Amino acid sequence: MTDNTKTSVRLGTPLKSNAFRVLFCGSGELGKEVVIELQRFGVEVIAIDRYADAPAM
Repeated sequence: MTDNTKTSVRLGTPLKSNAFRVLFCGSGELGKEVVIELQRFGVEVIAIDRYADAPAM
């Protein structure tokens, strides 16, 4: 049997001293989707790219 209950995973609270942080290198269109999903988990994301107006910035 499988348990179909959904649980929400929170990895931290952004902008707090105990926040779970990710430095994301390469902030293109695919990176933007990854950043959105990480933020849904409560991860503080620092995105960098060589282009100032990259999608995930």
